[in-house]
Amino acid sequence: MSGYTPVNTAVVAGKPMIMFCGVHPNETVYRPTVEWKFQSINKTQTELVFNGYYIVNRASDLFVRNDTEGEFNLLKNRTQLKDAGAYHCIKRIHQKQSLSTEINIAQLTVGAYSVSTRFK
Repeated sequence: MSGYTPVNTAVVAGKPMIMFCGVHPNETVYRPTVEWKFQSINKTQTELVFNGYYIVNRASDLFVRNDTEGEFNLLKNRTQLKDAGAYHCIKRIHQKQSLSTEINIAQLTVGAYSVSTRFK
């Protein structure tokens, strides 16, 4: 299965983030879907963020930008420390009579930015 896969990413809190994921559609592919799940640093369970059609938890301020090329990129305009963790991109491809699934995982590291000024 080909397409875009998420990569480990580091951002500063308050700045935007984007996690790439998608499939390359072609003539034999029927309705590819992408889901996003999130696993917080201090949790063992994942939570569904995007079910292939819409964001499940609107309070997260996450959104998905998808296009006709098969991209389902996960974005947030102002990243917070609590956004750090593992993001799971689950690709489901329907081809003829079969369904294939591919899972790619990338870590998001969110750092705090501080300005220290030293006066003499």
